[in-house]
Amino acid sequence: MTKLSVKEREEIAMTYGNFMDEVRVRLRIVETTLALDEQGLIPAPGASDLCSLQFRKICEAIAVGCLAAHGDIPAAKSKNLGKMYRADKLIKALEKLHPDFYPIPCTMITLANGTVINEPVKDRHLSKAVLIALYFKMDEEMHVGGLDSRTHQFHPINRPSIAGIVKLIRTLLSTHYIQFHDPDYRMIVNLNEIGKPVTMRLQFRAGTPESYCR
Repeated sequence: MTKLSVKEREEIAMTYGNFMDEVRVRLRIVETTLALDEQGLIPAPGASDLCSLQFRKICEAIAVGCLAAHGDIPAAKSKNLGKMYRADKLIKALEKLHPDFYPIPCTMITLANGTVINEPVKDRHLSKAVLIALYFKMDEEMHVGGLDSRTHQFHPINRPSIAGIVKLIRTLLSTHYIQFHDPDYRMIVNLNEIGKPVTMRLQFRAGTPESYCR
């Protein structure tokens, strides 16, 4: 583990925030696609294909963002990991470097004495295992399929299923924290609404004053 300065941690937080911006925009694309499909404005396979692509890229953005968030781990800066984009491989690699690397959905609670705690959310969300399963599923759905497996039918989009996936992602990321490898630091993130910046905060030990990154 490398001890980083506040400036270095803020740079890491800004980079991670950029990946969260991408996730937020891609979620908006999915939601817009659902609305257009409901109005009959997209041909049968188009809506499903658009959503599958966005979900796959969201999985990759979360995984690469987690890699960027752990710049205090020298091995996370290796060329091999730097070139990697597959979500499943990145998650497995990061688990070996830092088991608690993944975002933790939370609710921020201010106690009577002014101390701020990050209470983990227990609602169902996009866990590591669910992310990997979703990543592989979207990979399958993005391909035409082999001659023996192809059904030659265009299926309508499964709107409830797509909306359910969006909910899992939003529950994970709307408000979450990333625990750095250095146990003294964590990064707290709020996605906020489209048109507003992703809020990034650095917290030195639980409950202490935070440094706002943007």
